[in-house]
Amino acid sequence: MANRTSLIFPENFLSSRTSTSVAVEAFLLISINFLSLCGNCLVCGAIYRSHTLRTETNLLLVALAISDILMAVIVMPMAETAIIAGLWPFGNTACQIQGYCVCMLAFVSLQLMTLTACNRYMKIVRPERYKNVFTKRKTLVMILTVTVTSAALIAVLVFTRANKYSFTFHPGKTICVPLFQSPKYSIMFTSIYAALFVVFPAVTISFCYIRILQTIKFNKGEYVANKGIHDSKSVLERQDKKLTRIVLAIILGFAACWIPCMAIDLVDISIQGFLPRKIYLAYTYLGLISSLINPILYGIMNKFIRREALKIIYCRKRSESGRSSILASTAYGVNLIMDSGSKEKLKYLDSKRSISTLEMVGGELQSENSSSLKRWLTLKQA
Repeated sequence: MANRTSLIFPENFLSSRTSTSVAVEAFLLISINFLSLCGNCLVCGAIYRSHTLRTETNLLLVALAISDILMAVIVMPMAETAIIAGLWPFGNTACQIQGYCVCMLAFVSLQLMTLTACNRYMKIVRPERYKNVFTKRKTLVMILTVTVTSAALIAVLVFTRANKYSFTFHPGKTICVPLFQSPKYSIMFTSIYAALFVVFPAVTISFCYIRILQTIKFNKGEYVANKGIHDSKSVLERQDKKLTRIVLAIILGFAACWIPCMAIDLVDISIQGFLPRKIYLAYTYLGLISSLINPILYGIMNKFIRREALKIIYCRKRSESGRSSILASTAYGVNLIMDSGSKEKLKYLDSKRSISTLEMVGGELQSENSSSLKRWLTLKQA
């Protein structure tokens, strides 16, 4: 085992590091671990506290946060200990657990990001079909299916071989990674993993959010062309810019974390010898940083989730302020419905729908709770 491993993985130079290097590497990973755990717990707590936040989209965000919490609880502490100790001190059984959790949780996390993008795509680009596809029950089934499928796929790819141990400690990455008997198996696993793990989610997420931007820009242009009332153009422009920043942050955050990891793996299996240790270490940091930025991109940038999270931090009581804010933001629209003609109603509510759609992607409104939007649908059907 030791001889075969030494041919596949680089020699362990961890014990030759300076004290400063050990301290810096450990501090970075411990910081990622702590912030990731706190951020994802805040997202879960915020959604649990507020009934108005328990939507289909936010169920996906909770599942994503739980996946990242498990990464912070199971995977990161072992990697921190290995960095500090300069070796893997936990034995082979723990290595199998950590190695499997690294692959499976990362895979689940990325598939949930993809499912979240599809959810938002359906809600904005195909709203007439949204409720048929994304009910709460169906969303839970999707989450369960993604989790079970990911766990089974990783198990098939890794454990259906004759190895006594399917994972072993990689001293460069400081985590346990799949151990293969030949370059053929390594290339096959890495290629399949990269295609399902990075390429498919990247293409799907980019497509969904680009189509969302296109749809919202079209709706905004249509509304402005019709000279919408109450000067909502400036509101739309502000929300459009904000949404564009959020979408770019989601796409770039995904790309910055996972495309370099895929590139490192593909280069690593195609060269003779090994990459510099700093590149392997960057691989680990980038993969784990994803668990840190997910609650920011998908949770804290949501105004209502952020508001509930701050209440948790400051130990304030639970409230339904999210619902009150939504209803207050459309109160004038309700009055207009009662007092104006049908054409004027539709013009105003179309503007509210455009603004609400812009805000929904960034998490600024749970539009299904808006009474004016329900009225808008009724008028449209009539």
